[in-house]
Amino acid sequence: MHAISNSGDKLTLRSEIVFEAIKLLLTTTTKMNKDTLFLLAPGFEDKNRQEYCPECAEIWGLISYYPFVKETIEVVYQPISKPRSAIVRALGEENQNCPTLMLNDSSPVFSDCGIQVNNGRTFINNAKDIGRYLARKFGTPYPRGT
Repeated sequence: MHAISNSGDKLTLRSEIVFEAIKLLLTTTTKMNKDTLFLLAPGFEDKNRQEYCPECAEIWGLISYYPFVKETIEVVYQPISKPRSAIVRALGEENQNCPTLMLNDSSPVFSDCGIQVNNGRTFINNAKDIGRYLARKFGTPYPRGT
């Protein structure tokens, strides 16, 4: 820390500290309000070859089409092997499917989006319903066939 002799410098330093504190608070609050999207990591090893999950790729493509949606989601990659510990901790052993979108407490709930609840957590565990949910929440196009 620097010694400050001028009262104007003290004000500048205090302003910088306050600004950094506000930035940290906003970053923390924004992260806390994000929904969590569990996806299988692309290029996993299964059946003696590299594979990817088509449903996970569909959702990754959707949020890549719409960066403003992607900014509201925390993506957590899961292994192909089970148990998938991050999902099990949040949703229970019976809910390890990927893709799964776990909604934060302030996210809206729509009755036509396949929403489920377990362990006090609200989630959607298939690509079509996740796509429908994101369309309802953000006004993006709906998945074909829904």
